Amino acid sequence: LCVETWTLEYHSTPRDWSVTPVWVSSTTCGFVGGGGGSSSGDSPTSPGNDGGMTSGGGSGGGANNDNGDPNELELPENPCKENCIEIVTVPVVDMGLKKECEKLQSLANSPSYQQRMTELNNNTSGNTEIMYYGENDVSGNTNYASEDRNEGVPGEREIRLYLPSTPKSSVIHNHFNNGKGALSIFSAGDLYMLYKLYANNLIADVGEFTMVVTTPKNTLYAITITNETDLMTFGSLFLSDLEVAEQALFAAGVKEGYSNNLNEINFVNIAEKAGLLVFRGDKGDNNSWIQLKSKNATELKEKTCNE
Repeated sequence: LCVETWTLEYHSTPRDWSVTPVWVSSTTCGFVGGGGGSSSGDSPTSPGNDGGMTSGGGSGGGANNDNGDPNELELPENPCKENCIEIVTVPVVDMGLKKECEKLQSLANSPSYQQRMTELNNNTSGNTEIMYYGENDVSGNTNYASEDRNEGVPGEREIRLYLPSTPKSSVIHNHFNNGKGALSIFSAGDLYMLYKLYANNLIADVGEFTMVVTTPKNTLYAITITNETDLMTFGSLFLSDLEVAEQALFAAGVKEGYSNNLNEINFVNIAEKAGLLVFRGDKGDNNSWIQLKSKNATELKEKTCNE
């Protein structure tokens, strides 16, 4: 007796949220009767983390849904007609990346963010650093109030650290070139500020926190926190003192004289040790975000949020 098993599996593309349900078959055969029996044949194999899979049989048709929500998928008809077993598996979706991307896209769609980033982008050709603290509201927008604006001393490429009186959800700021160069990515002072906010319980929701920098090197980057244990460990060693933080970034190869690409690679390598996830933005498109992860010491892996 042979039994054909049809498994409904959800396949997703690695750079997209779309999910395709596909019926995949396998056949198990054996003897049935007195005296016991035995079985042989292929059995289905569960899909791996990369969405790939193997099976003993062929695959049936699929239906696609662009939003990636399995609850809204139109399921294909099961090709099996008799002696069938149906198994439904869970979707294979990178939910961690999806959550971080949705966080940044929600930030970028906030009217207050758009307004303040216009000011900061313009000020990359000025002579001061400007920073805003932001707060998330119940509608999902992030607001940057005028009273949460802080501007540095003209000509000084820093903003003297001041901690807010209440927890905040976001920090946005600019770098500028005062004739002595400019850093194309987050600075040691930026990481020092982030850690001080965290250590003093001044981040409203760690899972929703964002930090953004725009620079005169035509670069835009965002940071989110993905591992609090790593942030506590790394921060206590290297970010609790500004001078130590500066030495750590310099030793990691994040320097004003380096190219944007080299600074990006070296910063991502050290940020991952601190439990931080780095995204590259686009000054011309608020909703363009690319996740950057270390592939090795000289290369990054990139995943685009909105493809």
